[in-house]
Amino acid sequence: MSDFKQKAKRGIGWTGIQSITITLFEVIQLTILARILTPEEYGLIAIVYIVMNIGNVFSNVGLDVAIIQRKNPTINELSTMYWLNVFNGLLVFAILYVSSPILSLCFKANELNTLIPVTSLGLIIGAFGTQFQTLLRKKLDFDILAKIKIGAAFAGTIVAVICAFAGLGVWSLVCGNLTRTIFRTIFYVIVGKKLAMLPGCHFKWHDTKGYLSFGLYRTGGLLLHLLSQRVDQIIIGIFLGPAILGYYSIAWRIAVQPITKIDAIFQQIAFPVFSKIQDNLSRLQNYFHKSVRLFMLLIAPILFGMSAIAPIVVPLLIGDKWLPSVQIVQILAMYSLLRSMTGVNGSIIAAKAKVNWTFYLSLAYIFVSPICLLIFFKISRTAHSLAFCMLIIQLSQFSIFYFIFSRKLLQIKAKDFINFLVPIAISILMFFSIRYSMSILGGLNQSILALGVLIAIGIVVYIGLLYFLQHKAFLEISFFFRDWKIQEDGLNVD
Repeated sequence: MSDFKQKAKRGIGWTGIQSITITLFEVIQLTILARILTPEEYGLIAIVYIVMNIGNVFSNVGLDVAIIQRKNPTINELSTMYWLNVFNGLLVFAILYVSSPILSLCFKANELNTLIPVTSLGLIIGAFGTQFQTLLRKKLDFDILAKIKIGAAFAGTIVAVICAFAGLGVWSLVCGNLTRTIFRTIFYVIVGKKLAMLPGCHFKWHDTKGYLSFGLYRTGGLLLHLLSQRVDQIIIGIFLGPAILGYYSIAWRIAVQPITKIDAIFQQIAFPVFSKIQDNLSRLQNYFHKSVRLFMLLIAPILFGMSAIAPIVVPLLIGDKWLPSVQIVQILAMYSLLRSMTGVNGSIIAAKAKVNWTFYLSLAYIFVSPICLLIFFKISRTAHSLAFCMLIIQLSQFSIFYFIFSRKLLQIKAKDFINFLVPIAISILMFFSIRYSMSILGGLNQSILALGVLIAIGIVVYIGLLYFLQHKAFLEISFFFRDWKIQEDGLNVD
């Protein structure tokens, strides 16, 4: 087995461990802090995170993806990219610092005057470690990345919980976030030094040739995509206030955020792998089909199951005061499924250096999404209506990504799409089996025992239907958990 395939195999295992572990830490933090903090405080931090996500896009300007996509970057080019990242981090911090009073007026929340500048320090700190993370991804050293991110998540969770019990309120989330950033950056630098990745004292503007053109398209696409994906929260924050946004953001944390992390990890592996085999259409098709099928086999039952048991999970996990979030969780779970399917196609587009496609599509949606959301909001001034509108918008985006972009790049046929839908059909049957079981249990629903029973029913139904209706897919998923192997015809790039 080649070194490439060995690293890819280890990467799948380590990123799986990373995903599960970090999600567990987040669940623990959410379970504890949601019982201490108020919906308004969660709404405030949701606004701060939107601002920080936008800041991260600008501070990186797509250089990480450009470095991975470039087959053989030189030492001088990498040094220039590193210092450009650091400069961008400082610049974006300064802009956000100056803009915080304006943002606090827009959202009618004076607390943002201090929350945004302090949280923005993470942009400066993180800039010193970003390129080391990128190079580790390029080298497929996902075991190192996983260990660092797991350690950072653990440290951040401990700090956030301690601060919450100390009565720091929303600042407990800020402290936890900064702790994670500092931890990651320190260890990225340590690993970078050990692996001789440290930049030199070199900066030449001509070294950015090719990187910035690729990266700026990527940045524009990411920014527009981010705004189109967060415009619902922006509208809620401005018109309905931080408290309602708090309910919505908690639903987002439950239904979307864990799956988003799984998506990100999948793309961390898929994008560099797709990039290495971008010139071989048959192998790219083969690995894309296997990746999507396996991804949907794992993600679809989780999200349909989450939607089914949300009325039990929410009060048990974070308390009765968050019951207004239940219906939003159910809607956003379906949104999250479509978002994940769109993301898989996005990795192919980036690997084929067609990031301008996603840029122009995102540019269109940045105009379409707010209009649609404002129409829904005018009809029904509730967070539920905006969540449903986001579901419709995401469905249209997925259709464009799959039926136009991916079909053009990979020549995918209609029967391939039907195969991708099989896990969804089985998951729908599982959903109804859980809901029927809930109706039988009646008043016994609100207990951990009932929750365990319902989860067990869902697992048995899904695996059973998968075994009888899609035996080949059943073997694939069981093979994945037992001993994942990358097939020679799919990833042999030697």
